[in-house]
Amino acid sequence: MAKVIGVGGVFFKSRDPEGLIGWYRDVVGLPVESWGGVILRP
Repeated sequence: MAKVIGVGGVFFKSRDPEGLIGWYRDVVGLPVESWGGVILRP
């Protein structure tokens, strides 16, 4: 079984966070959580 060797993340700062959330949700199709982030799960 593989072991986790690290935890990472990508963070963006935006002048229009609601617009960015909408873009990720509508265009990219990512499920944006209620707190404004996205969790990518296998």
